Amino acid sequence: MLDFIKGETLRLRKQIKSNLCLDKIKLFSTLNTNQQFVIVKTDSFLARIACRWMKNNAVAMVMGKTIHVYGARPMDLLSNMDWLLHEIVHIRQFEENGYIRFIGLYLLEWMKHGYHNNRYEIEARDRTRQMDSLGVFDRYEFKIK
Repeated sequence: MLDFIKGETLRLRKQIKSNLCLDKIKLFSTLNTNQQFVIVKTDSFLARIACRWMKNNAVAMVMGKTIHVYGARPMDLLSNMDWLLHEIVHIRQFEENGYIRFIGLYLLEWMKHGYHNNRYEIEARDRTRQMDSLGVFDRYEFKIK
């Protein structure tokens, strides 16, 4: 079960709940020097716009190292490993391409091919399937805002 207090660092208790093996996920480690902070911004204005544009009930979108969420609780994102891994792929895409360059490339792909056929979304879906057992969470510490 994941425990957090809004505005504080998310901490993970090692328990297995339903089909999620949460004991394999480390979201908090003070000893890991390579760890990066990821902010989960709730009720985000940017995600709200995306939610309406895409006509969805809930949206998560990444800008740099911040996951903007609208229409879902942080727990919905953080307890859904596939959804969270998908967003982490986007964080890595930002890291690999740079902030401004990635936004430009992503928007260009989106205008040419739409959301679902955008190569960055295809990559995120494909890599999500591969990453769920690679310890990718060791790199990130999540904070709720």
